[in-house]
Amino acid sequence: MSRKEFASSIGTLNWPKFDAILDAIDSGTKEISIRSANGIGKTHLLAVLVAYELATAREWVGDVAPPSLKIICTGATYTQLHVSLWPEIKRTLRATKLPTKNKAGEISLSPNQVCIAINPGKIESGQGMHADRIVVLIDEASGFTRAMINALTSNATGENSLIVATYNPIDTESAMYEVENEHVWSQFSISAFDHPNVKSGVEE
Repeated sequence: MSRKEFASSIGTLNWPKFDAILDAIDSGTKEISIRSANGIGKTHLLAVLVAYELATAREWVGDVAPPSLKIICTGATYTQLHVSLWPEIKRTLRATKLPTKNKAGEISLSPNQVCIAINPGKIESGQGMHADRIVVLIDEASGFTRAMINALTSNATGENSLIVATYNPIDTESAMYEVENEHVWSQFSISAFDHPNVKSGVEE
């Protein structure tokens, strides 16, 4: 199942800008930056990516262990992580009806398939992660220094990895501007005028 099909299956309203990002990941893009205004839904998009990874992780087959999976999630501030991103991940996962287990800062499908919340104040705790597949998701990355971004993305150097960072481009001195200018990551921009409600004239 593609990520776009998965998003539709759990009731997420797809729209062209998000579809393009999901399609890019499906096609093998491994490093993505998403610059957009506030309130566009990029936090929900990250939650959908978490849900997809856990939903498609293979189950145990006989005595053979499934590929291990670690999803590393963080936000620019403690509030962004624990009041915005983490609750959104939990809400989205409920729609999948996956038998996940929750404890402080961790959601797991099995001992080897885990989503971990990394406190931005202790970013070093997000280093040294090892798994067959590593996914790094950074919400509001404008608040991160280059050293913090490097610490997190150092986990995702293997072939089977994914890095997605969202940010609001409000500071030309930010590390994410550096990332943009290096033209290594695939870059997506979402304007507030791209939102379906704006395009259709619907007010909410």
